Amino acid sequence: RIDVIQLDCEGGEDGIIKGGLQAISKHLPLIIIEKPSDGLRGVLEGFGYREVGRTPTIAGVIDVVFQSTAK
Repeated sequence: RIDVIQLDCEGGEDGIIKGGLQAISKHLPLIIIEKPSDGLRGVLEGFGYREVGRTPTIAGVIDVVFQSTAK
């Protein structure tokens, strides 16, 4: 069971999410991503996710929290 995915991959987030779409669609975890690209936002929205929050990090960067609308 996957409840949360948190990514800070210095630009590799798109590939990781796209590679994990089967697990994401099965478990519908909360997803936290540092500075998601517009393309990645589109992929997540296409799978029924929406932005539900933002969290500043110690480094002053914003992590964006996405949640499935199916839950």
